[in-house]
Amino acid sequence: MSKCKNSLLAILLDQLHLKTFTLAIVLFALVSCATDNNSSNTASTTINANVINIAFSANSIAQQHALTQFIYNKASMTKELKSLGHNFSVQLLKTGSTKNNYVRISSLKLDNTPVIVAISSADLNSPTFVNILKNAATTPIGKMLFAPNAHIKRRDGMEISAIHIKDIQNSVLHSYLTTILDYQDGQIVVARTSQFYHQNEIMNITEYILPSIN
Repeated sequence: MSKCKNSLLAILLDQLHLKTFTLAIVLFALVSCATDNNSSNTASTTINANVINIAFSANSIAQQHALTQFIYNKASMTKELKSLGHNFSVQLLKTGSTKNNYVRISSLKLDNTPVIVAISSADLNSPTFVNILKNAATTPIGKMLFAPNAHIKRRDGMEISAIHIKDIQNSVLHSYLTTILDYQDGQIVVARTSQFYHQNEIMNITEYILPSIN
């Protein structure tokens, strides 16, 4: 049995006495460990409990695993946020053509608090995705990407990493985080990058999950 599994099982045995750990979260974490080396079926794993603790001030093991489950969930982020039972809204920060791409930058909010900022980019030769981005306005694009009749798929191998805000290269996003939201360059956020495809068309999305999600 791997070190990851041994560690999680030890945690489970310990937490069963405290009754602070849910079986669903443990099972999710065990499955993540078991499939971690299979890049075709799982996200790239570059964060750990310590990073989650630093990024989200998640001090308890239960918090850390709940956040891990949220971050690695491949379902619609919009659906996941709405399921939390808060007032969900979208603020459009920028939209338009940049060189060969159409770009949309948005802030996803719960009770008017930004919890995720996202950059979506589609090649101008990908009309399906360009039209989605152009027409979305303040409608979450997940509603269209995950629609049953959309025939749009997310590629396997979702990339997840920890990044300092100072290393976010998009100037609009960096300015929004540091000037409007008053985050510091040295703070860490978790970035989740996905690629969606429709036939030969491609769109890339990077979602930055902010500490306020916790």
